[in-house]
Amino acid sequence: MSDKEKIKMWTDISKTASLDRIAEAKERLADANDPKLKAKEELKAQKKLDKHKRKEARKDYLRSIRKENRATLSIIFIISISIFAYSEFNNEITGWLAFLSLLYFIFEPMTHIWNFLISILKKVIKTVRKT
Repeated sequence: MSDKEKIKMWTDISKTASLDRIAEAKERLADANDPKLKAKEELKAQKKLDKHKRKEARKDYLRSIRKENRATLSIIFIISISIFAYSEFNNEITGWLAFLSLLYFIFEPMTHIWNFLISILKKVIKTVRKT
């Protein structure tokens, strides 16, 4: 095979390859304008938005529950400390109740930190699994 024939052969190959790439690009553009594909993409976006809204609603609900728990425990703490002090620190039940309430107020913020760290660890594991 002469050099001219080789050059002609490679030219033909490159032309067909570029024509194939152009055809693929046209197909991708046609797919992007396809109403079914657009509907699927919109549905995915809507699901993602709904998931985000549900997540925010759950966070708000948990915040309100924690506020209610804090209010209830603060009342229990005040009452148990009052009874414990009134009984001249001899009543074991109210002493334990006051102690446990106090522990809740000490460790409750730490649970938020642990939950935060656990969520970060889950995200890292999820990204590692994807790769």
